[in-house]
Amino acid sequence: MGKSGLPEPGVATIGDSTFFHAGDSTSLNMVHNKGIGTVILMDKQHDCHDQAIKTIRGSVSTLMGEKVKKVDLYELVKAIGVEKILKVNAFDVKAMEIALKECNLLQGNGCSHR
Repeated sequence: MGKSGLPEPGVATIGDSTFFHAGDSTSLNMVHNKGIGTVILMDKQHDCHDQAIKTIRGSVSTLMGEKVKKVDLYELVKAIGVEKILKVNAFDVKAMEIALKECNLLQGNGCSHR
């Protein structure tokens, strides 16, 4: 991301379920290859791909209802090596606008995490 030479900064959105399925490795790839851009990671804590809400790897229970430790997306993204991570309430439009502007000014990779 950000290697195309386009004048606008790259911005991507991804939900938590898709992040656990495919976004963690692509984020690591972006960091490793010095990609430039902003990823908005929406932490919904549910998977609705098949119209049935079920638990995901980031939730506090297994599919059988057993309690487990929740995967902290903030800490996971930090461990991947993302340079700037902001936690923002997506319903606070002004805060989201400020966060996006801040991340888009960054000449590196950033993540706005809800």
